[in-house]
Amino acid sequence: IKAIDDNSINSVILYYSFGREFYPIYMFDNGQNNDGFAGDAVYGCYITQQISGTIVSYYIEAEDNEQVITRFPENNNLIEYEVDYNCPSLFINEFLALNRTTNQDPEGEYDDWIEIYNASEEAINISGMYITDDLTDHSHWYQIPETNPDSTTIQPGDFILLWADNDSADGILHLGFNLTGSGEQIGLFAYYGTTPIDTLSFGIQSMDVSFGRNPDGSENWEFFTEPTPAFSNTGLDIPQNLIIYFQNGSLFLEWDAVPGAEYYSVYSSYTPDGIYSLEATNVTGTIFEERNPENKKFYYVTANH
Repeated sequence: IKAIDDNSINSVILYYSFGREFYPIYMFDNGQNNDGFAGDAVYGCYITQQISGTIVSYYIEAEDNEQVITRFPENNNLIEYEVDYNCPSLFINEFLALNRTTNQDPEGEYDDWIEIYNASEEAINISGMYITDDLTDHSHWYQIPETNPDSTTIQPGDFILLWADNDSADGILHLGFNLTGSGEQIGLFAYYGTTPIDTLSFGIQSMDVSFGRNPDGSENWEFFTEPTPAFSNTGLDIPQNLIIYFQNGSLFLEWDAVPGAEYYSVYSSYTPDGIYSLEATNVTGTIFEERNPENKKFYYVTANH
């Protein structure tokens, strides 16, 4: 940590805990404690090695020569991390801070939204993770409920839409805050609250124009005059002549091959304007079979290159 004061600094102390009790350890600016160079105002120290999965909590106090103590983080907050925690490949992929006519939530309201993209090859459940529009004030952090993993699990290569409507009573995918069109922050944090998975700061937004990564999960951000909630930002290549038929109790989709396509993804919805969920990906042929289909009537197929 970097500690600077108008007066000289007497001490910088790290208080850490693996459970209930906090232990103090002095931090040094001598170039020998993971602190950069001696005298550079960066203080460091080492704590004992812990086994994988251990949750470490800590805070820091700095005291100057007038006995004024400054605590970080403020307001009795703590910083926590899990030993050997590997952040999942999740990205804040697109968001819309001023939704007036773009798309409605299941309650028929035009709410702000945040899209999360799973870039990994495994399903990831985001329940228990924290999401916020203020990276520094933990009182604004909203924990995604753990009550329905089917609703909060993102399949590989798929997306989930979180409604930033400050109305969590509307459902598990509704958050306890709104987005601000004048600009602010968005952060997704690990389940124990302080390790960032993905964060961003954004400026002034326009009505019904989203801001997102292109390609998905990349570092390149663009404005989209045609937002793509819960779909890829990279540009959808849609196969032609999609037909649907039933045979021997199964539902079949069949479409024309798209030149250069490596595989196809199939999405379905109960209503034409509803949220489409991923039924299958890595479909290598031009026929998809769904055994024991639910009462879904609307399907969407994309080609992936």
